[in-house]
Amino acid sequence: MYSTKIGELAHNDQIKDGYCRSNKNEAAQQILLYNGRQHALGIWLQTIEALSKVEGVIVVEDSGMEMLTVLGRSTPRRVLKGLLP
Repeated sequence: MYSTKIGELAHNDQIKDGYCRSNKNEAAQQILLYNGRQHALGIWLQTIEALSKVEGVIVVEDSGMEMLTVLGRSTPRRVLKGLLP
């Protein structure tokens, strides 16, 4: 009636992957930093994908910066393992 698969998958994604990539010295802090980096990379990839679908010039507010975008470059060169669906 109840399934533990969701909890096991979350444990693997959040704890085991971070622990394997740590140097086992202050592992809890390194796991948290790893999860934060994975989340930031996921947000970054979503932002790049959204910006690449727009054609033209995007002006970043209050900075005076401009970014040229090209239609059709929505796929990254490398697929990174992240928390994206």
